[in-house]
Amino acid sequence: MKHNLNALSIFCLAISIVIGSYLISNSLSKNSLSVPTQTSSQSTNKLFTEPELASYLGLSLDEVKKLGPISDSQGGIEGVLPYLIVGGKVYYSKAAIDKWLLNNQGYRVQ
Repeated sequence: MKHNLNALSIFCLAISIVIGSYLISNSLSKNSLSVPTQTSSQSTNKLFTEPELASYLGLSLDEVKKLGPISDSQGGIEGVLPYLIVGGKVYYSKAAIDKWLLNNQGYRVQ
């Protein structure tokens, strides 16, 4: 009788471990599916305004304005950072900024 109780206890423990593992695994897989993910096309097509770009780069707004489009002496517009002008507003593409950062490491701006 004692051997039967030991065997039954071990069997119940094994079943409990299997069921618990299944429930934890099932719970984790459901949680991982519900986490929203951002596709690469969404993150690379983002356009920043000057304040957003300043936050992204960790610079002040004045520093970003110095690097953005500035009218030159001949009436043209030039800038250090890649930019877009849409409807008179200046925007900066995240993909272009990231590429510019990679290509201009060690570049000195005055």
